[in-house]
Amino acid sequence: MYRNSFRLTNREIDEAFATRQFRLVFQPKIDLARRTLAGVESFARWQHPQFGVIPPALFLPVLARQGRNQELTRFVLSEAVAQLVRWRASGETATVSINVAPEELADGSLPVSIRLALNAADLDPSRLIVDLPERGLAAEPDRARDTIHALSEIGIGLALECAQEPLIDFTNTDTATLDPTAFQEFKIGGRAIIQFASRIEGTGLGLMRSRLEYATSNQMKTTAVGAETADTVSLLPSLGFEQAQGNAISSPLTPQALLDFDASTAMESLLGH
Repeated sequence: MYRNSFRLTNREIDEAFATRQFRLVFQPKIDLARRTLAGVESFARWQHPQFGVIPPALFLPVLARQGRNQELTRFVLSEAVAQLVRWRASGETATVSINVAPEELADGSLPVSIRLALNAADLDPSRLIVDLPERGLAAEPDRARDTIHALSEIGIGLALECAQEPLIDFTNTDTATLDPTAFQEFKIGGRAIIQFASRIEGTGLGLMRSRLEYATSNQMKTTAVGAETADTVSLLPSLGFEQAQGNAISSPLTPQALLDFDASTAMESLLGH
């Protein structure tokens, strides 16, 4: 429907930023053992005045083609920091994660923007987590290494977000190129979670198992992303995951709806015990 009804232009994108048509929603991330809220991941949505909510799968490629990913990241950063400020006032201590495009790992301005945003809000840096995509690490490893080092110095959390198709052999990567101690979280998501979880009694977990072992041996929290069924969520701890997010637990929520989210109630409703 969308693809045949409009073509997004730079002018529309200019107007979207200027009139705050973009907004953030937040998907809860659950500590599976404690059944508590570990944090939330932020996602951008575009409330277009003519077409309504445009799916990210449609507008994100447009922004990428027009070289405007950095603008969206800076918007998401600003809104994520604002959410942390609201939480600080209410006593909530969960983290907020933001995503960055692969090419931003070669962008030296990202650490500067994050440092300035956190300093302006006088926030504890550890409350913010930046998800760094494997694709960005693989594309320009030397420049990515410099960006990772600069981000680590700020004191924020870093999550290593695995690609659907593996691009890096983490177990055989020189630590001078990719230092695992820079990361606090390891995220595996998408269809792989469902596929592997459904055959836990089968022939083994292959690549995912080795990656989970790599994360555990380097003291990273292991997070399953995209858990879409109760059966999948119930199997995640036996697979080696400590945290999970996905529509089975909760779809992304508005800031107001997030206030009413209770992790324990959501898990009890999902798993029945």
